[in-house]
Parts: sequence; C-alpha cells; structure tokens
Amino acid sequence: MSFKLANRVKERSDTVGTGDINLTGAVSAFQTFSSALNNGDTTFYVVEDVNNWEVGYGIYTSNTIVRDTIISSSNNDNAINLTGSSFVSLTYPSERSVYLNESLNTVAGSGVVFTNDNTVLKADGGDLYWGDTVLNGGGGGDNATAIYASGIAEYASGQVAPNQQDAFSYIEVDSIQFDTAASPTLSQGEIGWNDTFGTLDVAYTDTYVMHIGEETHFRARNINDDPIYKGQAVYAAGIHNDNTRILVNKYTADGSIPEIRFIGLVTETLNKNQSGFTTNFGYVKGVDTRGNIASPIAVGDETWQVGDILYVHPTQAGKLTKVQPKHAISVAIIMYVHQNEGLLLVRPTEYGHLGDAHDVDTSSAQNNQYLKYDSSNDLWSPTSSGIFNTLTLSLQENTDSSTITFDMGASNIHTVTLEGNRTLAVSNVTAGQIFIIRLTQDAIGNRTVNWFSGISWPSGNIPVLTTTQNKTDVFCFICTGAGTYDGFTMGTNI
Repeated sequence: MSFKLANRVKERSDTVGTGDINLTGAVSAFQTFSSALNNGDTTFYVVEDVNNWEVGYGIYTSNTIVRDTIISSSNNDNAINLTGSSFVSLTYPSERSVYLNESLNTVAGSGVVFTNDNTVLKADGGDLYWGDTVLNGGGGGDNATAIYASGIAEYASGQVAPNQQDAFSYIEVDSIQFDTAASPTLSQGEIGWNDTFGTLDVAYTDTYVMHIGEETHFRARNINDDPIYKGQAVYAAGIHNDNTRILVNKYTADGSIPEIRFIGLVTETLNKNQSGFTTNFGYVKGVDTRGNIASPIAVGDETWQVGDILYVHPTQAGKLTKVQPKHAISVAIIMYVHQNEGLLLVRPTEYGHLGDAHDVDTSSAQNNQYLKYDSSNDLWSPTSSGIFNTLTLSLQENTDSSTITFDMGASNIHTVTLEGNRTLAVSNVTAGQIFIIRLTQDAIGNRTVNWFSGISWPSGNIPVLTTTQNKTDVFCFICTGAGTYDGFTMGTNI
C-alpha cells in the first residue's frame, strides 16, 4: 500500500449518496484507476456531479474509492450527495502541492517556503540545494551534510524534484540536533525533544505523544458497546480481522479471564469500534487520581495518594483499587494526584496462580489433595495418595478445663494434663482423618474422662485411664463419618 498519483485517470460512477464512490469504467481516451493503483493505495481524487464537485483524499479498493478526507467541496467542504451519474479523476490539489515558484523557492500549496532564517531550500538543474550546499549526490554534493530539521521535512518525500526521485529516497546525516529547551507542542507524525521528561517524543496523534525509550504501547480497538475511558484496565479479547490491532474489553480481576490476557490501561478514550492506543509500560496522563470520587478509573470509596500502588479492581470492570485482591494484578503507581491532570506510571505485574507454573498441573485438583511429582511426565499433579519418607505433625498443647475440646482443624495430635475429672469433645473433624489424643494425669492422679460420643471401641470396651500420677495414656482415632469414630488404645501408663 502506498500513495500514488498518475496522469489521465478518469472514470464514471453510478454511486448515489455520500458513501464510497463506485467506479464503473474509464471515460474515452482516459485510463482506469485500476491501471494506476493497487488495492489499498491512497490518492487524491476529484468527483464532479453536474454543478457539484468534491476534492478529497481516498483509498482505492476493488474499483471503489473510499472517501477518507474531504479537502474541499461545493458543499461547504463536506461530501457531496452524488446522483448516480458523475465523473471521478485523479488530481493534485493545490492545498497539498509542492512546487518551485518564479524565484525557484520550494513552496507548499499554502504558500509556505521551506527556509531557515535566510537559507532557502531550492532545486536547480536537477540538484537540491540548502543555500549554496548541494544536498543530493547528483551534482557531487555531500549527503552527510548536516541538515536543518526545520524547513526541509518535504525533502525526503521526493516531491521537490520528481525527475530526481531516486536521489531523494533517503537522507544520510551524522546527527540531528533538537532544541532541548523548546518542548514543542507536537502534531501527529512530528518528533521533538521533551525537556520535562528528558526524552525524544513522537506524536502518535494530535492528542497523544509517546516518550521514546520510556513507554510501550499497543494499538487496539474497542469492542465494548460502551466507551472505554482513558486509564481503564483492558485485556486482549481477540485480534482484528486486519491482523494489525488487538480487540480490547474492560478487565475485571475476578479470575474469569486469565491474567496473561491483561495488556494495560487505555491511553486515550476509545468509543465503540474506535481504534487507539493502550499503555503497557509508561505514562497515562490527564486522569482523576483522587480515588474518593467516582470516576472512570475509581469506584469512589478510597483515598489515593502519591506512591500508592493500584491494582485492577475485582468487581468493577476497567476500574482500579489500592486494595490488593485475590487475583492481583498491580498495574500502576500514582505519580501525581489531581482531579483532571493526574499522572499514572503503568507497569503491569500479575502474580499468577500455582497452575500457571510450567511444571504444575492443577486442572483436576479436588479438595484435600496434594501435589505429587511424577518423573515420567516431569509434572507436579494432584493426588489423594502417596508415600512420604518422613512426615512431621505438630503437637497441639491443650488447656485443661471442665470440657476440653480438641480442634482437629488445628492439629492431628493433641495433648493435655488432666487436673480434674473432664468431659472430652472434638471439632472440625473430616471423614477419613486420623488423630491422636494424649491424656496425662496431674500430680494428684486418679482423674477420669467422659469420652465424646460416636466412638466404637474394640469389643465395645471403653478404656480405663491409668490413675497413677504424672502417667500418660495415648489413644488413636479414625473418623469414619459424620460424628463416628473408631477408637484404639496406643499405649498406657507411659
């Protein structure tokens, strides 16, 4: 795809209305658009319909001109309403032309001469001159001559001397010097020095400038029915059918969308089906960073300060929070708090899940399973059984009281010294759980216990505790169901 012009291109059109212009065939003695342009090429066109006319910048696609930009027209510089019988030609609008005037100065259509102080960019005898210095190689000039950036931007376009197009295809320079104190306001396609950030800037659009070397962006298209506002969190929902843009939607950190799909914060507000940029690393400027007022990026229930780390919100799509959620993605740090001119430095970091590790498979994990390494597939996978070479369990020291409750959610091994006749109870026991209870007589001895209900003892005989002072009895239990246990004596008079 490229911009092209050609001579004697003119066709008829049967288009009705202000839509794309359909081309139906060349006028006698003229050539067709397809003989001069390829699909996707851009050009200047003029369309004439009786007394109405329109000059514009269009895109050629399969015998159709897409009206991209209207430069001028008989309809107050808007698209004219075609009636079904019109003529379309390639043209070279005066507003966009570059030519040599009577003084051999290079002039744009608006009458601007490319000069720097008293030095004039001019073409003479097939050579391009900056003052008295030959810039192109045709006359023996030095292409490495330092070239002023202001005033000769059109040099590289080849429009100054079409007959010397090959000589003007590039500029070779040793260096380009920018005014490091200027910090100019850039328009789309311009480049300049930014004294505030200490970077070279390039303008992606008239409203967004990137700091080269300090920022990373993705071009994206909003597929949400509602606008995605500047600073909102988005994820990659797909790829546009032109394979050049990511389709984005608002992100919620609730685990429903894998964190790997999160790409950053939108750099500028995107309406439905509008394309723009998202910031994956760098600055998002001009947002409300107070936090305590509802805004496109804040729920309004927090107060944000400079230095706060912001995370993607777990319930509000696209919004941010300073409270770390379960599915945490730290996305930005607040550089400046302000209602309209807030500044965020974006650097997404997602902490992932156990199953995100390349050698861990948790896809079939169930409650009460553990991970076991399998050398045959080099994976840690969930299982309910296995062999342990060693296993150390914590010993829970319980406090004596009239009713002693052993919490099996805290430990599987419990011990207590009886200082009186006691009632025993258990809590948080799971079917299949094995647990041990150690009962020690105090210095007086002769203490007895009432066991918790649901125990099945061997032969139905409830064990009698050793009554000797300071002696210990140990009992083991298997939980066989809800409130039922098999009980065993492991040792007495220890």
